[in-house]
Amino acid sequence: MNFKHCRQVYRCVREERIIIHCDLDAFFASVEILHHGFPEDEPLIIGSDPMQGRGRGIVSTCNYAAREYGVRSAMPISEAWRRCPGHPFGPARFIRGTRSLYSMASRRVMRILRQDSDKFEQASIDEAYLDVTEIVKHDWDVAMALAR
Repeated sequence: MNFKHCRQVYRCVREERIIIHCDLDAFFASVEILHHGFPEDEPLIIGSDPMQGRGRGIVSTCNYAAREYGVRSAMPISEAWRRCPGHPFGPARFIRGTRSLYSMASRRVMRILRQDSDKFEQASIDEAYLDVTEIVKHDWDVAMALAR
């Protein structure tokens, strides 16, 4: 290996960026649970009115308790009702989403994430990229601790 090649390798390593990708899983369901004080272990399904299993529309999202019944985003709401019926027939709570709550919660979370990054890019209401290279001084272990 010649000296010129060594400099190129060093330059590439020095310019390596440490980017943290934050994707807030089950964000909408978590916001609803916190806002309304719903129990976390109760299935929560956000989407169209299920009309006791006759509804037409889809599941926007759900919490982990609903996922245990096989409920997923974009599933027909009638199928979600069959898998996990709502009150008073079953354990699930079906609600329509509250967009203003999500926007407010997103702004609060993004403000926190922005504090710990050199460069910040919000990709969606529940997703962001943080360049933490300079803050952690190119140290991957420090970056991992920051991410946790």
